[in-house]
Amino acid sequence: MTIAEKVFDAVKDLSDQQAAEVLDFVEHLKAKQADERRKQLDEFFKPYQTDLSGFKFDRDEANAR
Repeated sequence: MTIAEKVFDAVKDLSDQQAAEVLDFVEHLKAKQADERRKQLDEFFKPYQTDLSGFKFDRDEANAR
């Protein structure tokens, strides 16, 4: 029996309100996991971030090359 099946068996006999609390907790865990993944990705790409706010593209100069 998989963990998902064990969770289902444990939750199926709960009241709707209690099952909703379990669902809220699961959604909280998933959001926390997504936040941690986002932080990992931000940290990974940090060395590659460049401030281009002062860059102005000149089409004529680019075409002259």
